[in-house]
Amino acid sequence: MVVNLLFWAWAPAANGFAVFARQLVVWVSMEALPTPGGSGASEWMFKEYYGDLVSQGSILVVVTIIWRLLTYYVYLLLGVLVTPKWLHKPRKKLTSY
Repeated sequence: MVVNLLFWAWAPAANGFAVFARQLVVWVSMEALPTPGGSGASEWMFKEYYGDLVSQGSILVVVTIIWRLLTYYVYLLLGVLVTPKWLHKPRKKLTSY
Protein backbone atom coordinates (compact mmCIF):
# COMPACT_ATOMS: atom_id res chain seq x y z
CA MET A 1 0.00 0.00 0.00
CA VAL A 2 2.99 2.33 0.45
CA VAL A 3 3.60 2.28 -3.30
CA ASN A 4 -0.08 2.94 -4.04
CA LEU A 5 -0.09 5.93 -1.71
CA LEU A 6 3.07 7.31 -3.29
CA PHE A 7 1.64 6.96 -6.77
CA TRP A 8 -1.63 8.55 -5.71
CA ALA A 9 0.36 11.50 -4.36
CA TRP A 10 2.70 12.05 -7.34
CA ALA A 11 1.03 10.28 -10.26
CA PRO A 12 -2.71 10.29 -9.62
CA ALA A 13 -3.49 8.99 -13.13
CA ALA A 14 -1.88 5.63 -12.32
CA ASN A 15 -4.28 2.70 -11.95
CA GLY A 16 -4.29 1.56 -8.31
CA PHE A 17 -4.84 -2.11 -9.12
CA ALA A 18 -2.00 -2.14 -11.67
CA VAL A 19 0.35 -0.54 -9.14
CA PHE A 20 -0.64 -3.09 -6.48
CA ALA A 21 -0.20 -6.06 -8.84
CA ARG A 22 3.19 -4.81 -10.01
CA GLN A 23 4.31 -4.27 -6.43
CA LEU A 24 3.34 -7.84 -5.62
CA VAL A 25 5.66 -9.05 -8.40
CA VAL A 26 8.48 -6.80 -7.13
CA TRP A 27 7.97 -8.06 -3.56
CA VAL A 28 8.05 -11.73 -4.58
CA SER A 29 11.19 -11.08 -6.62
CA MET A 30 12.85 -9.32 -3.69
CA GLU A 31 12.20 -12.38 -1.52
CA ALA A 32 14.28 -14.52 -3.89
CA LEU A 33 17.21 -12.11 -4.26
CA PRO A 34 20.33 -12.96 -2.25
CA THR A 35 21.04 -9.41 -1.05
CA PRO A 36 19.25 -7.93 1.98
CA GLY A 37 16.04 -6.30 0.81
CA GLY A 38 17.01 -6.92 -2.80
CA SER A 39 19.28 -3.87 -2.79
CA GLY A 40 19.87 -2.51 -6.25
CA ALA A 41 17.72 -5.05 -8.04
CA SER A 42 14.52 -3.82 -6.41
CA GLU A 43 15.22 -0.23 -7.47
CA TRP A 44 15.87 -1.42 -11.02
CA MET A 45 12.64 -3.45 -11.03
CA PHE A 46 10.76 -0.49 -9.63
CA LYS A 47 12.01 1.70 -12.49
CA GLU A 48 11.24 -0.95 -15.11
CA TYR A 49 7.78 -1.87 -13.80
CA TYR A 50 6.49 1.59 -13.02
CA GLY A 51 8.25 3.60 -15.74
CA ASP A 52 5.24 3.52 -18.07
CA LEU A 53 2.85 4.81 -15.38
CA VAL A 54 4.73 8.08 -14.86
CA SER A 55 5.25 10.64 -17.58
CA GLN A 56 8.33 12.30 -16.02
CA GLY A 57 11.37 10.27 -15.03
CA SER A 58 12.25 12.67 -12.21
CA ILE A 59 8.97 11.91 -10.44
CA LEU A 60 9.74 8.19 -10.66
CA VAL A 61 13.15 8.77 -9.07
CA VAL A 62 11.56 10.70 -6.18
CA VAL A 63 8.91 8.02 -5.67
CA THR A 64 11.57 5.29 -5.74
CA ILE A 65 13.74 7.04 -3.15
CA ILE A 66 10.81 7.69 -0.82
CA TRP A 67 9.60 4.09 -1.27
CA ARG A 68 12.98 2.67 -0.23
CA LEU A 69 13.31 5.13 2.66
CA LEU A 70 9.93 4.13 4.07
CA THR A 71 10.08 0.39 3.44
CA TYR A 72 13.72 -0.55 3.90
CA TYR A 73 16.12 2.03 5.26
CA VAL A 74 13.97 2.91 8.28
CA TYR A 75 14.27 -0.70 9.45
CA LEU A 76 18.03 -0.67 8.94
CA LEU A 77 18.33 2.50 11.01
CA LEU A 78 16.13 1.08 13.76
CA GLY A 79 18.23 -2.07 13.80
CA VAL A 80 21.43 -0.05 14.18
CA LEU A 81 19.91 1.84 17.11
CA VAL A 82 18.26 -1.09 18.89
CA THR A 83 20.73 -3.97 18.39
CA PRO A 84 23.62 -2.63 20.53
CA LYS A 85 21.33 -2.11 23.53
CA TRP A 86 19.77 -5.51 23.00
CA LEU A 87 23.15 -7.25 22.80
CA HIS A 88 24.51 -5.55 25.93
CA LYS A 89 21.39 -6.19 27.98
CA PRO A 90 22.22 -8.44 30.92
CA ARG A 91 20.69 -11.87 30.63
CA LYS A 92 19.08 -13.73 33.48
CA LYS A 93 20.78 -16.97 34.27
CA LEU A 94 18.59 -19.98 33.87
CA THR A 95 18.46 -22.02 37.01
CA SER A 96 18.02 -25.71 36.74
CA TYR A 97 16.06 -27.54 39.38
